[in-house]
Amino acid sequence: MAVQLKTLICQINVQNGCFYSKKDKDFALHLYERHSLQSMLETTGEVMRDKKWRDLCDKYIAIVTVLIDNGPVDWISTFINGFNEQETFAMCVGSLKTVCRFAESKSFAGRDYTVYDASDFEDVAYKGYLVLNLLQFLLKKLVLVGRGNKDLDHWRALLQNCYFCVFIVSQHAERHQWTSEKSTECAVECIQLLKEEFCCLSMCQLLILDTKYVSPLVESETEYKSAVKKSIYGKLLVQWKPMLQRNTWKYNPVVCASFSWCLEQMIFPYVSDFIELILPPTLLFIDDHELHNKMNGTSCLIHILKNTTGEELRWYGRAEVIYSALKLQLVSTEETLLPLTHEAMFLTLKILEKNPDALGTNTRYDEVLQNVLQAASHENKLALRRVYTQPLKHFIEILGINSVKYTPLLLEVIEEYLDVSDAPTEEARLNILDTLNVFIKVAYPRMHAHMGSLMKILVKVLHNIVSKTWNIKESVKENLTKKCVECFELLKAVDGVFFTKTISSMKSLPFDSACTEIFDRLLASISL
Repeated sequence: MAVQLKTLICQINVQNGCFYSKKDKDFALHLYERHSLQSMLETTGEVMRDKKWRDLCDKYIAIVTVLIDNGPVDWISTFINGFNEQETFAMCVGSLKTVCRFAESKSFAGRDYTVYDASDFEDVAYKGYLVLNLLQFLLKKLVLVGRGNKDLDHWRALLQNCYFCVFIVSQHAERHQWTSEKSTECAVECIQLLKEEFCCLSMCQLLILDTKYVSPLVESETEYKSAVKKSIYGKLLVQWKPMLQRNTWKYNPVVCASFSWCLEQMIFPYVSDFIELILPPTLLFIDDHELHNKMNGTSCLIHILKNTTGEELRWYGRAEVIYSALKLQLVSTEETLLPLTHEAMFLTLKILEKNPDALGTNTRYDEVLQNVLQAASHENKLALRRVYTQPLKHFIEILGINSVKYTPLLLEVIEEYLDVSDAPTEEARLNILDTLNVFIKVAYPRMHAHMGSLMKILVKVLHNIVSKTWNIKESVKENLTKKCVECFELLKAVDGVFFTKTISSMKSLPFDSACTEIFDRLLASISL
């Protein structure tokens, strides 16, 4: 029967999502009477397996899509009822799964290398588009028929269709090597349709829909929480789990992308319910040697840290494991990866350390700050200077007076970085001036011993800014000058006498008039 059915269906001609002629439409009416939608969907598998028919599979799916769009109410109702009866439930689910299998990307298990390009994913985008298009038309038809008949329970059919839609959507929602503009647009349209039909304001609400009786069932897996067993997201994670193990994840790049995209959609407080399934793959991504995997893993980890409670991550030493993974990543010199690493590290330390500013304590903040300062010391690459200076201010604010133990190394970095312009943004020098500002505030009792060296550094950089023509915007130049003056004001508050004596002695030197004017303003404020 299957062979006969695929032959009959492929005799229908379609164009632009419609029957090509009245003859094709009449022939379709003949098929509606004799063959169910379930059997048509199941036949997709037969077409994919048959070598003679394999090249016609995309045509077959396009024709079935048109048949669904024009299907009579009774024909669709029979398919809906199949999900409500125990005897036919598995067959109806299997028919949808068969169609979705056409769009699945193959696993590259056994391959000697795991670097991929677009040639490894030929036709994946087109197949994904065809299947998503079919599922969208089916969803619309299920809703239309279900709402038109109050006695027809179409909820299970809708949820099952939703599950398979999300499964394919997660692969094409963002641009990758296996997607195309057409498949991505179709995925975005499908997301919007799903949210509208299920009255969900966000993708997160859709992912946590109660699908207890929707296949695949994971009731027997007693180690999983109830949220995992019931939700679309939980069932997807269980389905992906074998493909996200240490020895398998590198061979399944599409699954990795789907995992990351779905995780990014989840928000607090729902992420905690899935922590057992999302944290291990994330740490595997971070532990990889390829930059894009490290960045993907670190981005996922940041999302987990922001949307999970500290108590949840402290259980079973999870936060300690995260800290160890990030600490290894601190030695990286990748300017795109380090900002993500620093952000994730701050979020992790916030969970692990309670009172880092308690006098005399030595915490993990100290360990990380020391690593950052050592990496920043004598760094000549301007892009890395901008990265290293960004977190220093926050470390010093958190450590408070305890940061004085790093005074020699910190002042060395400050002097090095202020000596060299990183025009046109001057981001590194602006960051380092912010760092100095905070350091003077939190460590002012110890600033007397360093007044001379700090005054020398600030006067030098101020003269450098106002007396030379740099390729920077005037607003950036004004911001640099303003931050220098703020540091001068703080030093003046620490020791006004020494400050006045030092500035007064400098007025006799041949500084630029702009510098002299700033010195005069600083001295005038003291006399007032």
